Amino acid sequence: MKRTLLGLLALCMLTPVGAQERDKAYLVSNAHFDSQWNWDVQRSILEYIPKTLNQNLHLLSQYPDYVFNFEGGIKYQWMKEYYPYQYELIKRYIHEGRWHITGSTWDATDPNLPSPESFTRNILYGQHFYRSEFGVEGTDIFLP
Repeated sequence: MKRTLLGLLALCMLTPVGAQERDKAYLVSNAHFDSQWNWDVQRSILEYIPKTLNQNLHLLSQYPDYVFNFEGGIKYQWMKEYYPYQYELIKRYIHEGRWHITGSTWDATDPNLPSPESFTRNILYGQHFYRSEFGVEGTDIFLP
C-alpha cells in the first residue's frame, strides 16, 4: 500500500500541469506605514497620506491591470477628511476591485501587547468603517 501511494505521489509530482504553458510571477502592490512611529500623526496626514494617494492614483489611471492594497481605517478617515477629492476616486476604484482594503482593523496593531478586547474592538471599529463607507469588509488581518 505504501509503495502504491508513494508511486502515485511521485507520478503527481512529476506530471507537468497541462493548463500552465508559461511561468507566471505575481507582483503584489501594497503600502503600509505606521500612523505614528518615528513621526507624529500630523506628518502622516500631511506627508505620507498624500504620497500614498497620489502615487497610486496615478498608477491606477495609467495601468488598467494595476491593483493596489492598503490598510488602516484611520488612514481612510484621514483621506476622507483631508483629501476628499482623492477619497472619492479611491471609492470608485474599491468598487471596481482595483483598490483593495487590506486588513480588517481601524489601525495596525501589535498582537503581542493589547488585551483581547482591545484587539477585537480594533477589528470591530475597522469593519464598521469599511461597511459604512465602502459597502465592503476587510477579508484579512494585517499584522505588521
